[in-house]
Amino acid sequence: LLVAGGYAAWRRLQEKMARDGRWPALTGWALPALVVTLILLGLGGQTLRRNRAYQSEYSIWQDTVSKRPNNARAHNNLGEALIKIERVDESIAHCRKALELNPDYADAHNNMGNALLQKNLVDEAFVHFQKALELKPVFAEANNNLGNVLYQKGQVDDALVHFQKALEIRPGYAPAHNNLSVALLQKGQVNEALLHSQSAVELDPFNAEANNNLGNALVQKGRVNEAIVHFQKALEIRPYYTGAHANLGASLLLSGRVDGALVHFELAIKSNPSEMGALNNLAWILATSLESSQRNGARALELAQRASQLSGGNHPIVLHTLAAAYAECGQFAEAADAAERALVLANAQGNTVLADAIRNAHNLYQSGKPLRDIRPAVP
Repeated sequence: LLVAGGYAAWRRLQEKMARDGRWPALTGWALPALVVTLILLGLGGQTLRRNRAYQSEYSIWQDTVSKRPNNARAHNNLGEALIKIERVDESIAHCRKALELNPDYADAHNNMGNALLQKNLVDEAFVHFQKALELKPVFAEANNNLGNVLYQKGQVDDALVHFQKALEIRPGYAPAHNNLSVALLQKGQVNEALLHSQSAVELDPFNAEANNNLGNALVQKGRVNEAIVHFQKALEIRPYYTGAHANLGASLLLSGRVDGALVHFELAIKSNPSEMGALNNLAWILATSLESSQRNGARALELAQRASQLSGGNHPIVLHTLAAAYAECGQFAEAADAAERALVLANAQGNTVLADAIRNAHNLYQSGKPLRDIRPAVP
């Protein structure tokens, strides 16, 4: 508009001067062209310079903070952007600054809680999520986040209340559907968990955790082949997702696809050497497989001992696997001892099916025979 208006005015002046014989026509064209060029170059340079600030959410708010260092909203939004790119310590610093500038800023308390949770500072995060809800009771994200903290603290019933509250506020909030499904599954409410898992995936189909959790719910319903599809989808989205590899391996084992299960258990352990479920199940296959080519007693024992250490030595299924690994190595006295400990724990838990399986295996070990079984032992 500036260039067009300026040019129109100059054009009228140039024409008048040319009629009066006081200004050559060519000069009249050259000067405005030069002015236009300079203006466009200047504005273009300004655009290019400002464009750098708009390359990402982080760069926008970093630029804003540099210009308005006492703006609480700018610090809060920069803190939120930093969480997304996993620069957690910087995020905490900017959320703290936002709260110094405005102690009653609910969004900043929520973002501070998220950042502290990334540092595994659960109790500190809990305080900030509570404060966010005091300041802004109808706050879906804060309810969901507080539910997460309560779940991590083992307060599953309290967590359920906050996940449900988040969905009352925002029915289409995928993270709350996903978290609610996990909590419900732990409570044994499989049908309800399945419904919320399905909603989470429908709302956010490219969320790896939601697909993994839906797979878990489907396994509990006995729909193993459908579960496999969702575990595979989770791994397409996040190839190094340890839990999805472990869950896919267990599902493949349940469906009798042992070779595929071996691959995914190995990948899970490679990704996380402390993944107890994968350690246990891989050890079980290596110790008990009907196929001699799949058995490896020494490795089975190594993996089972590691799983037993991680479980504190008091998990009946892991001890059942450890006993089978000892037997595969020909150490039948050790196998019988581990089986006896597993049997005591299984009986204490009232798990009669597991207790019967351990008792039958114990009889084999006492007669000097290893166990051969194709059924998975999932912790």
